[in-house]
Amino acid sequence: MIGRCLPTLYSLSTGGGTPTEVVTADKDYGIVGFDLSADGTKLTYLESSGCNQSRAGMGKLVFENLTDGSRRTIDFPSEPPAIIGDPVWEADGVHVDAYVRTGMEGYLARYDSTKGSDATPSSNPCGEYDPATQLTGALDTDADGTLWFAGQTGASMQVLSCKDGQPNVELTVSVNDSPTALSVNPDGQILLTDSSGRVWAGSAGGTPKQLRVGGGVTSATW
Repeated sequence: MIGRCLPTLYSLSTGGGTPTEVVTADKDYGIVGFDLSADGTKLTYLESSGCNQSRAGMGKLVFENLTDGSRRTIDFPSEPPAIIGDPVWEADGVHVDAYVRTGMEGYLARYDSTKGSDATPSSNPCGEYDPATQLTGALDTDADGTLWFAGQTGASMQVLSCKDGQPNVELTVSVNDSPTALSVNPDGQILLTDSSGRVWAGSAGGTPKQLRVGGGVTSATW
């Protein structure tokens, strides 16, 4: 353990058994966010030195091919800029989307896992989205490859989908909190976790409800 962060990701069969080590973070770093590609062959994860106070303020976005073990890294030598929440794979298995804070502002960034080293690429996976409208904190890609993201507007939390570069508000939670994790299943059912440890559930265009779960939940998935 590095500070409060576990440096290793494991896989575990849904039938139980012994966990298998998948990747381990670099020395003095911890893993704070990750996503697996749709075909299960590629992993992206976010390493942070914030787990080690002597090296606080540095990060790495890692792309790893689980088939051949090849690995690429984009360095964040100082924060900001910094990725907030989990990075997510696009359906093509090449691009990774993430919300990047650049200081008091932020934006949705699109990374190419095969090339480039810029921590703040100019490519945006949802071109019509205005990040000034809300502070984004959670992303997910559904089974159809559509990008979903959630943010705080100052009066509520909103979950949006992005199709053809156009953002669409799908669900509004009338609580002014920060989204921390988002999960959308193939039927369009939404799970949203906030910084107060609450979990909200709903469907596009519907009314969200708070699930009765123990306090302090940091993420939930279908």
